[in-house]
Amino acid sequence: AGLMPQAMRNKLNLRRKVSRSDCFIILAMIAATLFLDLATAVAIGTCLSLLMYTWDSGLHIRVEREVTEEEDLVTYTVTGPLFFGSVLPFNEMFPIMATHEDPTNVMIVLEETEVFDWSGMVALKSLHDRLIRSGKNVKFSYITQSSKRLME
Repeated sequence: AGLMPQAMRNKLNLRRKVSRSDCFIILAMIAATLFLDLATAVAIGTCLSLLMYTWDSGLHIRVEREVTEEEDLVTYTVTGPLFFGSVLPFNEMFPIMATHEDPTNVMIVLEETEVFDWSGMVALKSLHDRLIRSGKNVKFSYITQSSKRLME
């Protein structure tokens, strides 16, 4: 579609772009097919797609901070998957200095968060321990059933 004239792309409603990661995977599969064989190319494409998906999923974690009007409670609402690919961005969202300045009571809401593996659980535990060491009262809320089973 990229080689078609703009008028024809508009007529056929082809206005979407292909992501760079998908282009890279396509080119890698074509090269692998030409120099190796089709089965190997499919395996390479599958592995590359898995890595790209993991990388992209790790970037979808978000943390929102809200302090009550009385400034006695801070609520962190975490959304997105928590697994080995998102642990580093998750930890960077809780800087050490900012957590020291928080009120004494801290609530971490995990309503739209799923903990998928051991490293996600370790990230929550290290955040909890760091907040406890700085004199905070920490509570977690809305932990999903599958995340609870993993943590037990």
